[in-house]
Amino acid sequence: MKNQQKGSASLVLIVIIIVLVGIVGYFIFSKKIVNNPYSQTSTNPATLPVPNQPSTSQATSSKTPNQLSLIMSKNTAFSDLTVSLGSVNQKIGSYTISSSNAQAVNLTNIVIITQKASFPGESTAFKNLTVKINGIKFGQIVASPNPSNSDNFEGLVNIPANKKIIVDLYADITTTHSVPFTFDSSVATELSGCYGSEVGNSTSVNCNSIVGNGITGQSVILNK
Repeated sequence: MKNQQKGSASLVLIVIIIVLVGIVGYFIFSKKIVNNPYSQTSTNPATLPVPNQPSTSQATSSKTPNQLSLIMSKNTAFSDLTVSLGSVNQKIGSYTISSSNAQAVNLTNIVIITQKASFPGESTAFKNLTVKINGIKFGQIVASPNPSNSDNFEGLVNIPANKKIIVDLYADITTTHSVPFTFDSSVATELSGCYGSEVGNSTSVNCNSIVGNGITGQSVILNK
């Protein structure tokens, strides 16, 4: 009889232990579910962790050389012209250089070609070639520009962000060239290129054109 009572007591004790273990396990498991931010039972999606977002400087890539280019084009406000031999300080071509950059650009070099594709031995029609930007002289005067050869003008002019400048070419007309003679728009003058740097960080800036080459100007007809 004592053995039966002892066995019954042990069985009850085991049952109690199992029940207690089950209760403790249930509360532990329930707590993990509640604290899990990704649980589907969560009723507050605002508490979910948000991945770190890249800062504005990280998300925006740095500028490329193409984004820093200057765009050169023919100045359509200036028409083809007829000039007389011996004319002094005659305007013979006009162009524009535009900046689409977010910062200003310091323009330092402009390359000009006159009498492009001239035949060998052709006399020079222009002398004292001068570049003016917005009416102000830029760089040196080229006393004797050679036909078909490029002349580099060095100076310094600031092009504000998203603005354009007007580049005018002036020259004296010689008295030795045969007349009448026509330098068509592909021959008379050409804005072959330009160079500079972005203000503040000296990043190089080059000129581009829509056609990928230099920009030809206006036709020039020589007369007596």
